[in-house]
Amino acid sequence: MAGLVAGFDKASEVVRHEHEAINSELSELEACLKALVCYSEVYADLSPVERLDRCGRRLQTTLPEHFRNEESTIFVDLETAFPRLQSFVQQMKRQHSDLQAGFDQFCHVLDEVDESNDVEQTICDLKQTGLDFTRAMMAHIATEESGLGGFAR
Repeated sequence: MAGLVAGFDKASEVVRHEHEAINSELSELEACLKALVCYSEVYADLSPVERLDRCGRRLQTTLPEHFRNEESTIFVDLETAFPRLQSFVQQMKRQHSDLQAGFDQFCHVLDEVDESNDVEQTICDLKQTGLDFTRAMMAHIATEESGLGGFAR
């Protein structure tokens, strides 16, 4: 059990650092999304979209890796040491899947901006899918941190 605790402590510390980095990226993404204007006659500066694209590309690498890391380390440890937490772990895994789907939808809309015939609608869709994702991801991280907080040393 001591080996499990030491491994869990190390893995949970890594996850906390990942959460900090992801939250920072999400804050930047949210700020870029809030800067978007959904009126085609006003919207001429593509710099917010370019910043969104950079954030999105970084998260495309970071998120799947983070989800795999959690699921293969701390979630396995939690289920092994505390079988009663299986439902929490399964809920977090489902949220990973849902969050990835929401992020994929955001990336799809982001990819459509340059080719869109209706820039106003695409920007509105981009803003909404992006804000929905960032809020859900931030809430997910807060839930994990709250749930894991009771097990960290």
